Amino acid sequence: MFSIPAKLLAFLTAVLTCTAAQAADGDIRRRIEQGLRPAVALQGKPVPTTTLEAEMQRLHVPGVSIAVVREGRIAWAKGYGVAVKDGQPVTPDTLFQAASISKPVTAFAALRMVEAGKLSLDADINT
Repeated sequence: MFSIPAKLLAFLTAVLTCTAAQAADGDIRRRIEQGLRPAVALQGKPVPTTTLEAEMQRLHVPGVSIAVVREGRIAWAKGYGVAVKDGQPVTPDTLFQAASISKPVTAFAALRMVEAGKLSLDADINT
């Protein structure tokens, strides 16, 4: 019977685990960079994909930073584009303002409805 020493077995397990994680990271990175899918897909219809670069151009986003977290640790991080138009390239260390945008967007939408006469700020909320 062939026996593998415990330390060698542990080392090989660690290497294989890291290799599998790296392969998974490569697949995740490829899907982010080359295979973005829409938020909604219709059953029986092909699901279109686009690239991160194309989405950034479509949405007028000069730069983003993406981090993948695995087991509570950053597995990898990468910056794409520039921090500001014609500025420095984004890196994993680039600081971005992180804030909730839903409240101002909701307020804007509500005030537009008020302006259009579709909503009254003085009406009973239950109606």
